[in-house]
Amino acid sequence: MVGTIPLNLLVFFVIALSTCIAKAEPVKAVTGKPIVLRMDGNPTTGYSWLLNEKKSRGLSAIRVRVLGWSDPLSGKNSTAVGESKIFSVEVAPVRPEIVVLVYEYRRIWEEKPAAKQKTFEIRIDD
Repeated sequence: MVGTIPLNLLVFFVIALSTCIAKAEPVKAVTGKPIVLRMDGNPTTGYSWLLNEKKSRGLSAIRVRVLGWSDPLSGKNSTAVGESKIFSVEVAPVRPEIVVLVYEYRRIWEEKPAAKQKTFEIRIDD
């Protein structure tokens, strides 16, 4: 029909537009001093935060270590089902640069687009 858009195409455009609109969270860092990035989620649903290396930039200027999921109040690991958790990664800057990290909240076995995306722009100074 003239003037109608297929639903799957419309969903694609909405996801693409929301990804473009999402702004990077600015983070300041200093060479040699690790920082911790935190993202909320619920691992009991099968979702996790995964680094998208193709969308990220400047990865050679940092070392990333996954710290895992913890309880938002106590900071300790928790196995309670259905509760919101915090996913943390430690970023160790090794040289001055502007690094962009793009994390996607998705199920690793699914091929559909990420449910959420979080972008960090890390400005590393000496």
